[in-house]
Amino acid sequence: MALNWKSVTAEHVNEALRTVSARQLKDRDAGIVILHQGRRLPAKDVLRTAYQLANGLANEATIKFSS
Repeated sequence: MALNWKSVTAEHVNEALRTVSARQLKDRDAGIVILHQGRRLPAKDVLRTAYQLANGLANEATIKFSS
């Protein structure tokens, strides 16, 4: 099934940034990152969390996408 990214809003992304920042123990050194309040967060984790929030999916839901 194709992902529906149109459901993701700025509010979902902001919430995802807060969520990932809270659970991420150390900054990401490599790969694609999002710089948020001086922290380097893994972009895929932020996108996955935002999508889960936007679509009411459980945290354990598997979402597969490529960069």
